[in-house]
Amino acid sequence: MVRHRYGFLEPSPAAPQAEPGVLEAVVLPGLAFDRRGYRLGYGQGFYDRFLLEAPHALRVGFVPQGLIVPELPTDPWDLPVHYLVSEQGVTPCYPPLP
Repeated sequence: MVRHRYGFLEPSPAAPQAEPGVLEAVVLPGLAFDRRGYRLGYGQGFYDRFLLEAPHALRVGFVPQGLIVPELPTDPWDLPVHYLVSEQGVTPCYPPLP
């Protein structure tokens, strides 16, 4: 593990990487989420591109309850999370899992 510029630990760039298509779940950070499961990120599109490579993975957003808002603006390529996890519990979001 190496220290990220924001102070948290992350895997080293030399660490082995899993192919996104084999992942069963993806945990997504966000500046905020809406009740439909859409996230507000930093605007670089990293997670949008990554999620296209892991289309069958369960998507879970972790966020403080105070940062869950009624609705955020979205783009056609945005994918919502299936569940939001906050200090108040787990909230299912649209779309429901198949």
